[in-house]
Amino acid sequence: MKNADRGCSKCKRRNVQFGATSSTINRHFSTKHPSAWEEMTQQHADSVWYVPYGHHEIAQVEALKEALIRWIIADQRPFSTVDGAAFRYLVSQLDPRFQVPCRQTITRHVFTEFEARAFRLRSYFTRESSKVSITTDIWSACNQQSFLGMMVHWIDMEWRMHAILLDIIPLNESHTGDLIAQKVCEVLRLYGLGERLLGVTTDNGTNMISMAGKLRLQCLEEFDNSQVTHLRCAAHVLNLSVKEGLSMVSVPVKKARAFVSRLRNSPVNKRSNLAADYPDQEDWLVIRVRIRILRSNKKQKKKIKLLPTKPHRKRFKSWSLRSQQLNY
Repeated sequence: MKNADRGCSKCKRRNVQFGATSSTINRHFSTKHPSAWEEMTQQHADSVWYVPYGHHEIAQVEALKEALIRWIIADQRPFSTVDGAAFRYLVSQLDPRFQVPCRQTITRHVFTEFEARAFRLRSYFTRESSKVSITTDIWSACNQQSFLGMMVHWIDMEWRMHAILLDIIPLNESHTGDLIAQKVCEVLRLYGLGERLLGVTTDNGTNMISMAGKLRLQCLEEFDNSQVTHLRCAAHVLNLSVKEGLSMVSVPVKKARAFVSRLRNSPVNKRSNLAADYPDQEDWLVIRVRIRILRSNKKQKKKIKLLPTKPHRKRFKSWSLRSQQLNY
């Protein structure tokens, strides 16, 4: 853009004049030079600098951080997600003023949130006098790291059932009954549930059976609780029973599966399935009559091949399309 006395530098006519305001310039470029106008608009948008949230907007920042932490925990995302360039670009497009914290900050916030939730849960169990039961099991992550999961179940004073995940404990040693009982007692001691524990539900592993016996003795000695009962998971027992039953009839089951697979893949069965998609005899007759009429017409220049006369011939992909072509 040059001076007002020379007009627009992009127009061939040099006598284009603009007023003192920028509205006429914007209108001229948007109508006469749309590509240049779009390029300048994009450059202006890329050069805009957004001021981050200040101290007077700390509530908005904390709300965004809480939503980010909730997403990471609920969707089980790694903490390093916030350091990714694509993720930061996405957040900048959604809210340019929000500065994404690093993974170390996110880790501190997650542990702080966990401690706050654990404190509220301990306060709740202090006020609540209901008996509780726990379920526990060991599982391994994709990196072969083992964890001990603990869930607590109880019924409140209004006869409503509750169940929450109490803790997930990493196991870096051998999964012995002594180690598992020790970890379970630490969690019970932390939340003050040793005196109110009624039952422990586990699978039928030998280490879990040993843990239940040691936990019963430890609750009796430390918490003066003699009501702890070990229950074996009914779903696990049923699963073991079904596996044992299938192992006894594995050979007949394999033979039956092989027979069914051979039957499904037999040529007779495939031919019957192909024939089921073909028109019936009356439709065949109508189609063939129409073809003969079209062939007898001298004005018809396009040659039409005869349809297959037997169902086992190669079929057309779409009978409806062929019928539309023959519809005259």
